[in-house]
Parts: sequence; structure tokens; C-alpha cells
Amino acid sequence: MMLRCVSNKADLPSSIFTPVFCHRSGETVRIGDSKMLTPSESPGLIIEPGGLSRLQDGGSVSILQLNLPLQARLLDALAFTGLPDLKNLYAWRSPIGLEACGLAVFPRLENLVINCKSNFDRYLTFGSAFKSVRLTECQGRKLQFICTRCSQQPEVSVLRIFSGPPLASKNLGFTNNFNSNLTLPSCQLGVCSEDHLCRNNMALKLVLSNSLQSITPTSNTTISPQKTIAESEIITSAPQPQNGQLFLTKFLPIFLLISIVSCIISTVLCLRISRAFKRKGVNQSPLDMRVTNSSSWSSSTPLNEPKAHRP
Repeated sequence: MMLRCVSNKADLPSSIFTPVFCHRSGETVRIGDSKMLTPSESPGLIIEPGGLSRLQDGGSVSILQLNLPLQARLLDALAFTGLPDLKNLYAWRSPIGLEACGLAVFPRLENLVINCKSNFDRYLTFGSAFKSVRLTECQGRKLQFICTRCSQQPEVSVLRIFSGPPLASKNLGFTNNFNSNLTLPSCQLGVCSEDHLCRNNMALKLVLSNSLQSITPTSNTTISPQKTIAESEIITSAPQPQNGQLFLTKFLPIFLLISIVSCIISTVLCLRISRAFKRKGVNQSPLDMRVTNSSSWSSSTPLNEPKAHRP
């Protein structure tokens, strides 16, 4: 079963979708009720990609409480996308499934309360706004939790999850805020791997690649596939020129330069050829058109001159 939130129930045909309880009060949204807390009542329930994004239609959502079992699949960044203002996530009444970098999609997430019976990945990564994580119903669970602030990027915190002896405490927790009033152990500085920093998480890459197109400058820090950077420091690359602009900016100046050089060379060649012809005309003597008086010509007689008859 896929979970999808819409602003109008009429948008979903009842023959395909089964409505679930959803209550909103200001910036707080609660999904599910006590009838849905057991997996038998909602078997195989998962959140479809972007299924929670329509909650923003009623305004910002800063607190989200999930009162329904979501263990069928580890929820990744695609399932949680669309809630940029979320600060508190409460999923303690029923276990859910969390993918390692699923919570890194929330740039402002401060507090997480989760059930220890949830399905965890090997770790959970949090962004710079993270303050605390609390786990409930942990008694008897064969798990061990270690919270680390990454030495490479201190603004990133990682909750590592290992197999271990049964836990004696019912509730556990860690804080990343040294000035907090919570009596919780602090996350310790340590080395994190590339996976812990979510640099190779495909779901998170897809979400960030879409959100960067409509991003607005803020002072919050998010986890990117390459590094953790402030959204206010993101510099988008200049748009690539179109074919006409590419011709005007690159090929037209080159063409004009070649044309100018060709004209100069042609002019020089014409001048040199013209000077060569002038020099040749000066060196040659003018033709002598005068006819000389020759004796052979002066004594000539007509060929057919008639002879004189004697009387």
C-alpha cells in the first residue's frame, strides 16, 4: 500500500485509495491514529516518492508525527522530499524503516524521536541543524548506538547502529547541542566515511538535483552528493549559449579577423603588381613610327606605266 497526501480527498478515487486519518494544527501534522499502530491493520504500508509533499499546500510543516507502521521498506530521500521546513520528526508510537541518508533530505531537521523496533540501516546521517535523537522502547533490543560528529565536516552528524548485547535501558538518546538542557550524551568527534556523508546516495542526488533548480537563498546547510555546503553559497553556472549566440561570440570575430587580414594581403599584392608594371613601362623605348627616305623607294616607278608611242 502506498501512502499519498493530498489537499482534497476528492482527488483520489475511493475505489483505489483508502483514506487514513490526518490532522493538522498550525505547522503540526499528525498522520494515522491508534487503530493503525499495529502492522496487521496496515500491512505493507509505504510512502510513495513525494507522497508527503502536498502537506505543504496548507502551509509550512515544522512538526510531523507518524502514527502508522512503515516498516515494509526503508524510507529514503525520495519518500521524504517536499518538506523543507520540517524541524521535528516523531515516529515513536509505531516502528518505521529508515534508509541511511533518508533524513539528510531535511535541511532544518533538529530533533528525531523514533522507536527502537524500527528497521534501521547501518547508520543515519543528519545535517547541520541536528540537535538531538531519542529512541524509545529499546529495552531488550540487541543493538548498539554511537553518535559521531564528522571530523571532515563537523556540521554533519552520524548515528551508527551495530549489533550488540540486549539493551537494559528503555530510552536512549544523543545530543549535538552542548548547551542543551537535555541530559543526553553528546555526539563525539570522529572520522566519517564517504557513505556516511551521503556523497554517493542516488536517492538524495535525485532530490537535490531537482530542488536546486528552484532553490532560494537561505543560511541553512544541506548535505549534497559532493560536499556539505550552505545554500546561500551555491553558485549556479551561467547558461550555455545557443547556436546563434555561439556563432556571434566565437566564430564571427574569427571570421572578421580572417577577412581583414585577407583584405590587407590583397591590397598589398595589388600595389606591388601595379608598381611592377610601371617600372617595366619606363625601361622600354617608344616605337619609332617615322619612315626613312630610301633611294630605292624614291626611284621607284609604277609597274604598269604605259610606254610612249613614237610618231
